[in-house]
Amino acid sequence: MKIGRENSRLSKKLENREAKLRVCQAELGVCRAELSRCQKELHKSDQKICELTKSKDKYKADLKITKDELSEVKKGYFGQTSESIKRHKYSELVVKMCAGFVIKRHCSLRTSVGILNDVNDLLDLQIPEIPSYVSVKNWIEKSGYHIYENTTPEGFEDGYAVITDESMVVGSQKLLLTLGVPSSKETDAALTYGDVYVLDMSVQSSWNSESIGGVLETVTKKVGQSPDYGVSDNASTITKAFRIKEVTHHCDVGHTAALCIQHVYEHDEEFKAFTKAVNDVKSREVMRHKIYTSLVKVRRI
Repeated sequence: MKIGRENSRLSKKLENREAKLRVCQAELGVCRAELSRCQKELHKSDQKICELTKSKDKYKADLKITKDELSEVKKGYFGQTSESIKRHKYSELVVKMCAGFVIKRHCSLRTSVGILNDVNDLLDLQIPEIPSYVSVKNWIEKSGYHIYENTTPEGFEDGYAVITDESMVVGSQKLLLTLGVPSSKETDAALTYGDVYVLDMSVQSSWNSESIGGVLETVTKKVGQSPDYGVSDNASTITKAFRIKEVTHHCDVGHTAALCIQHVYEHDEEFKAFTKAVNDVKSREVMRHKIYTSLVKVRRI
């Protein structure tokens, strides 16, 4: 009987172990299935990584080609290979950028060069050489005649006025300058450079009312209509030309006020003595060591 109970106990223990073995086998099957799934996903991931690596290599190659093309484009825009100006080593775009900084954005000459230098560094434009501010100054001065020849006056549909004066003398030649401005003011602000157009610059040895009248005719043809009125000093040749062309004449306020002062002080002995004393002091003191204490205008003779 004792042996029978022992056999029964061992049989139950064996059954329990077999049950645990079956559970372990079932769990092993689940693990094998999970392992198989993970292996498949890993294989897919490897394939995807391989595809991404190939795509990355392709993008790298394309990026290199694009960078090379961009470098060529930059050289074409800013370098020696771009469209150049005759007898100039800088490209047309570099000249336009520097001139635009000064003319349109009102930067100083040195500031325009500094901006171009910073833009070149930040954007890697590969400009071979940054121009000096002296070159920019020369470009600005040379652009004036081009603007004069190729700019069409705008905003004169509602009428315009001309400002005419013998501006300067070079040798025996005299320059007659004619500016155009809108004839009526829309705001209380004073005229600015943007409101003024150079309508004509003519040079000859002398000017009379007939030759000035010819300039007024040229201006009328250029604008497409005659001016509403003209402004000038009290020169008889200009006032007569306006009268012949039937253009209303207005005297310049500055010249008219100066003439009034001249009439008052022209023959005033005290004023003459004061002016002479001031000029004597300027001539006497200008070379002395204390001249730095005076105003700048007083230092010049």
